[in-house]
Amino acid sequence: MEAINNDNYGADNAQGEKMSIHSSLKLGSGLGKHRNVLTRVERLSKLEADGRWGKEKSVLGIPKVRSIKVILKKKKKKTED
Repeated sequence: MEAINNDNYGADNAQGEKMSIHSSLKLGSGLGKHRNVLTRVERLSKLEADGRWGKEKSVLGIPKVRSIKVILKKKKKKTED
């Protein structure tokens, strides 16, 4: 058997030709992106910080939590005339 080529990106198809991989599927691409869907733990921690959920309440039927992406505006450079 031949060894499989394990490059970081791309794979070999049945004919041995190099196949491309979509940019969203590359390994390090999703680390800094904003996600709209939070996990249950993330939702509970956000609700707990807002005071809308406590340890005595059930995790079933927890309220929805908005996930807002924060965009920082770049400062304008001052030009001296």
